[in-house]
Amino acid sequence: MDEIESCFVLIESIASVLEDFCRDVSNESMPISKFHACILPSISLAEYLHRLQQYLDLSNQCWILAFIYVDQLSAKLLCSLSAHRLVLTCAMLAAKFHLDDMPDNAYFAKVGGISTKELNQLEMEALWLMEFHLWIDEYDFDEYEQNLWERAPKESHGCR
Repeated sequence: MDEIESCFVLIESIASVLEDFCRDVSNESMPISKFHACILPSISLAEYLHRLQQYLDLSNQCWILAFIYVDQLSAKLLCSLSAHRLVLTCAMLAAKFHLDDMPDNAYFAKVGGISTKELNQLEMEALWLMEFHLWIDEYDFDEYEQNLWERAPKESHGCR
C-alpha cells in the first residue's frame, strides 16, 4: 500500500471511530458550543475527511495528531452537530504543529466550508480547551496509531 492509499485508509478508520462515537451521543446531551452547527451537515464525516485530504494533502502523522486532539476534546464537544468543525480545527492545529510548510487559515476555512473568522475563533476555543497543550508523547501517539490501524477497513473502500 503506498502512502496516498494508506492515508485514505487511515481516514476511513478515523471517520469510522468518530461516526460510532457520534451515534452513541445525543446532540441534546452536549452543551452548545462554538463548534455546533445549527443543522446536520449534508456531507458525511467520511466524505468530509476525504475532501479535506484531497485539498490539504495532510500526512498520516497529521491525521493521527488531529484524531488525538479530537479525542481529547470529545467528552466536552463531540457530537454529530460538532464533528465536522471539530475535525477541521484539529486537523489545522495538527498541521500547524507538525508541518513546516502548510496552508494558511483562510485556505483551511475555504476547504472546510466555513469563514476564516469562524475558523480563527474555533482555533482559539480549541487551544484554550486543550490548555495550549499540542505536544503528544511518543508512546501515546504510537498507541493511537496502532489502534487506528487495527480499526482500519481491510479493503481500502474510499481510497483514490
